[in-house]
Amino acid sequence: LNSPYFFSLCLTSANPPYVDSEEMTRSMPEQRELYTKKYSCAKGNWDLFVLFIEKGMDLLAANKTISYIVPNKLISAPYTETLRKKMAKNRVIEIRDYSNVNVFKEAAVYPVVFRVEISNNRTPVKMDVMDGMELVGNQNTISPEKFYADINWDKYFNTSAEALSIVDKMAKFPILSSIADVNGAATVGEAYLVKEFMYDDDGNDDSVMKFINTGGIDKYKSFYGIEYIRYLKGKYMYPVVKVADLKNMSVKRFNESQSEKIIIGGMNKVLECFYDDGNYLAGKSTTIVYNNPYLKVITAILNSTLMSFYYATFYNSMSLADGFYRIGAPQIKALPIALPDDDVTIETLENLVDETQKLLKSLQESDREVQNVLKQIDNIVYKLYGLTDSEISCVEN
Repeated sequence: LNSPYFFSLCLTSANPPYVDSEEMTRSMPEQRELYTKKYSCAKGNWDLFVLFIEKGMDLLAANKTISYIVPNKLISAPYTETLRKKMAKNRVIEIRDYSNVNVFKEAAVYPVVFRVEISNNRTPVKMDVMDGMELVGNQNTISPEKFYADINWDKYFNTSAEALSIVDKMAKFPILSSIADVNGAATVGEAYLVKEFMYDDDGNDDSVMKFINTGGIDKYKSFYGIEYIRYLKGKYMYPVVKVADLKNMSVKRFNESQSEKIIIGGMNKVLECFYDDGNYLAGKSTTIVYNNPYLKVITAILNSTLMSFYYATFYNSMSLADGFYRIGAPQIKALPIALPDDDVTIETLENLVDETQKLLKSLQESDREVQNVLKQIDNIVYKLYGLTDSEISCVEN
């Protein structure tokens, strides 16, 4: 990576290597530490392709163009924000989203292709969603005034101007991480350690914590004791971990598990959030939200039709096969939350969350009852964000 010749080969091929932070930490820790110090865009859990883009732009002369095919994390991951700022100092000509195209048959990658000219001659930017190698499915042309106003480019792949307007309106509210703590529920190491301590127990023993993960939650619902929860090649109907084992593993995770919190699934077609008053240990690939007095209200907002619409629009390129989205703490932290400023609305939403979770816990609930309550929540959330009837129609259609 210190050789100009090596980078010139990469510039010619336009396909830099994709090596994520976990693999680099495991197989080349010394090099990763060196590159972190050497490259200004090597921030957070950076992938190796980040360095190639930074170096490629540094090697180019004025008015020359760089174009790579890289993972779509370039335009959506928090660790590429510094890189996007560097790209935005130049002329971004076009970004193409190939997530729906089987570009690499041997690799599960959702790629984008970008073209950047080393120039401050800013022109409208083309944002294309590709239906084939050369077939453009949808194209948005974004004015330079709008495109360079921020580095959240993902949303511009959406074809609807009204959808973008709704996202812009919502983005004016405080982000979730400014009003609550938001964390991934477990590190990779903790995930495997928890598996060693886990067993089935359908009793009501105070010395254990119930365990739940992405597959065990739905909107307002826990499947604990209802369906098997699959975890790291095992399956459990009543998965538990002893409190003593959990404390020995991590006091922080123990305290989080005992806290009032929201548990959010890690890969779904819509946001699926479950309010927990301190009964569950959340597992790998879930996100937890805690340390806010209005967690039930936040649960209602996160589970609303509007917030899933925002997520799908703002994190457009994070969609995977069959319409699923990667949902993690970095994305959840940045969601705009419009908390009500009156006690009546707060109490109403809290009661509706309680009612929904009670209905979904019952074996006798009717779909009509549940949908009626969910519609009441949606209508309140639309008002909190100031949506018009036309905007509501856009969200629901």
